[in-house]
Amino acid sequence: MDRRTFFTAAGATVAALSTGAAVAHPGHDHPAPSPLLATIVNTANHCAHTGEACIAHCMALLASGDTSMADCNRSVHNMTAVCRAMAAVASYATAPVAEIKALAAACAQFCRNCAAACEKHSGHHEVCKQCMESCLACAKACEAFARGA
Repeated sequence: MDRRTFFTAAGATVAALSTGAAVAHPGHDHPAPSPLLATIVNTANHCAHTGEACIAHCMALLASGDTSMADCNRSVHNMTAVCRAMAAVASYATAPVAEIKALAAACAQFCRNCAAACEKHSGHHEVCKQCMESCLACAKACEAFARGA
């Protein structure tokens, strides 16, 4: 490759990246940056953040001897781990679309499980209500991507 070809290709790549357009890579099936992936990054990060507040609440109650939050605690720990992974993978947008869809479907299930656990306590604890609502929003975004992207 001569200098002119190199700089022309490099300039085209920089221009495509700066406009948010996807750069085609033959043989790769990576998603183009999309508003839906951005929504997943935001909702998954928010879900993990509210989950961490829920974990702190559960841990305080468990430490005081109240075991009523044990199921919620297990569920929210799993959900936060999966949401952190989902946010990272969606933000990179470098994995094959099929793999991102599979992770999104799994993330949606973990979020729905956590929402169901939090729902039992949402009338008594505001942190559980916030976690439940955040989980439902993340599940909705992940399911939309898994079905259609």
